[in-house]
Amino acid sequence: SECQGLGFYWASPEDGNLADICNDHTNGSYEYVAIACLNFEGNQKSIPPYCTSLGPDIDICKGLGIKVFLSLGGRPVLSPDDAPIVAAYICDEFLNDGSGPGPLGATVNGTDFHFRSGSNNSLDVLAQALRDNCILDDKKVYLSAAPLCQIPDYYLDDAIKTGVFDHVWVQFFGDPSCKFYPPIWIAWYCYLDKYN
Repeated sequence: SECQGLGFYWASPEDGNLADICNDHTNGSYEYVAIACLNFEGNQKSIPPYCTSLGPDIDICKGLGIKVFLSLGGRPVLSPDDAPIVAAYICDEFLNDGSGPGPLGATVNGTDFHFRSGSNNSLDVLAQALRDNCILDDKKVYLSAAPLCQIPDYYLDDAIKTGVFDHVWVQFFGDPSCKFYPPIWIAWYCYLDKYN
């Protein structure tokens, strides 16, 4: 596996103006941004109001060559029957240019799994459905996962084991037991190598 480029996670307007961050080259050019704009409560989905006006910012980021990911969060409880329906919704509303700009006012390049609560059931089915069924004309759909540093990650492990993710961005924050040091990098590299 090769080294990945620099990216950032945008959770709300408190994180700053999305377009300004994409345009900020003082710390090197970003290659990825994950925007927290689709939350789950059970099998119900919601979009934060501030995300519905992000279209121009998303287009600026994409115009700079930055891949924009729709980050999925909240507390999902999905059945095996729910997951393909959710995948079709994500594909049609956020990824498919042919369906129009969608709820964000622009389409994104991919989907990021960023779950920290709820149920881990059927997240693997959701990931596989996004990979298998979200086929857009001449446009790759990217998938990423953001597990915490412990192996295995409770919420994302079954999804990671599908081998469908293009990127796995291990998080070393939000948990005091996570230390950013070589043994955990090696452990994750070896672990992910089994599923890719």
